[in-house]
Parts: sequence; C-alpha cells; structure tokens
Amino acid sequence: MLPGWLLEAVGNGGPRGMVIVRRGVTRCGNRTRLMACFGQLFFTMTRTMSDCERWDRAVAAISDGYAAMSPALRAEVDAAAHAVRHARRELHSLAEDRQCTAICASCGGECCVRGKYHATVADILVFLAEGEPIAVPRFESGLCPFLGDCGCVIEPSLRPFTCITFNCDLVEKMWEPERVEEFYGRERELRKLYEVLQESFAISAGSALRVSVLGFLER
Repeated sequence: MLPGWLLEAVGNGGPRGMVIVRRGVTRCGNRTRLMACFGQLFFTMTRTMSDCERWDRAVAAISDGYAAMSPALRAEVDAAAHAVRHARRELHSLAEDRQCTAICASCGGECCVRGKYHATVADILVFLAEGEPIAVPRFESGLCPFLGDCGCVIEPSLRPFTCITFNCDLVEKMWEPERVEEFYGRERELRKLYEVLQESFAISAGSALRVSVLGFLER
C-alpha cells in the first residue's frame, strides 16, 4: 500500500496526474509529477533498520575509519583515548571513596534507565584505542542497552561521558563542598579530552562527530 502522504487527495488544487508530496521533493512548491518522486517513494518504503543494525553498521564504519588513519593521527587519537580512560577512572574513584556505591545499588540504577543514545563515536574510539572488546548492547529491553541483570555491563573507565559524570542528589549530599568542586573540575577536564579525541577523528572522517553511535550513519 502506498504511504498516506502519497495518497493525499488530488482535490485540493492538483491537476489530474499530479500528487502532493513532502516538501523538499521539488525546489518550487510541493507538487510534482508522480514519475518525479519514484526515487523518494522507494526510499520511503524501504525497511527501516533496527537499532541493533544501526549500531553494528556504525561501529563497523567507525572501526574502518580508525584503521584507515595515518600512523601519526592514530597515535594522537590513541593518546587522547588513553587520557580519557584515565580521567574516567579518577572520576569514578571519587564516588567510590565516598561510599556512594551502596546508594547506587539500593536505588536500582534509576539514572541508568535512559541511556540509549549516551554512547558516542568518541566512546567507541576509546574501546578501539585501548584494545578492549566493544560492549554489546541489548536494545530489546527498552531500557539502557548496557544495563544488565547485575547493573552496567561496561567497566567504569569505558563508560560514556554522561554515565561517568552524573551524580544524583543523594550522592552529592554526602559530599563536602570541596569534593563537589573537585569532581566538577575533573568533569571539565574530561570534557576537554573528549573534544581533543573527537576533533582528531574528525580530521580523518571529514566531519564533526559529536554524535551518538546510533546517529553516526545519519550525520
């Protein structure tokens, strides 16, 4: 069956043999002959990729881009990725030092429910540069695809930026002002390291890459 937008009634001004289509099909107005929109019609009716397919294809494309880098550029990316991982460890240790793990365990990971788009191109680059197997998401759960039966399946030093820098009110209430200031100071440092990593890879990819893995192929 043709999509509804293509079956829109001709009675609102279009002469016989014409259809009303989405804006952008033609440069002037929004009407065109049916023959002229076959290409868009084909694209519209093709099967939409699942999240799993989008993830696999994006990771493959990022991996290919990483492998195709010049030795000098890859060394730059590897150094930035190693610095990102080290900074994540430091941030995570701040929370562990204040015995916040018990709070996180008792709440059941409420802050982890929405994490579908947290993983970015930069996060995949850290996996690749550090020689770590890339975490396998489970999109069918409807929750964060990296939330397993026993919590996050990603080791803290490899978790996305949002995951490693977020603190709920219960956690921060345990901290003295100096510790809060230290944590967010390190968060700013981590953000800068992410920018270095993203910009280095963008030199090779030819575009800015501040996008989630699921949106990489749609940039």
